[in-house]
Amino acid sequence: AGCELIAGQVYGFGLFSDLLRLHHGLALSQASVGLVAVCENLGQYARIAGGLVYDNFGGKITLRVGLLLNGVGYLGILCAVRAATGSGSEDGEAWKAPLVLLCACSAMYGQGAGWMETAAVS
Repeated sequence: AGCELIAGQVYGFGLFSDLLRLHHGLALSQASVGLVAVCENLGQYARIAGGLVYDNFGGKITLRVGLLLNGVGYLGILCAVRAATGSGSEDGEAWKAPLVLLCACSAMYGQGAGWMETAAVS
């Protein structure tokens, strides 16, 4: 049940999507935030690789890889938002993450959620 809770976090995109739009955050347009959300959904629903790993190596490996993908993807989004707000840097200067990096991170945590779900329900 805990794995399903973690995997279900992708449905909470609206909780932090405002940070992607806000002026003091990444200041993305609504279309760009929508693209990040689409990449997340594509990552989650295109989980064929997770099914193949499950079939060949079992649920434990599939779950571990899913947790790794999920963690790295969310960490990438967190780092991008923190860098954009200037927190964490000594001089307070902001760095804006490229949209392609945000899309890759969101696809990664979406893919990780799909792998975890595959392992949990199979």
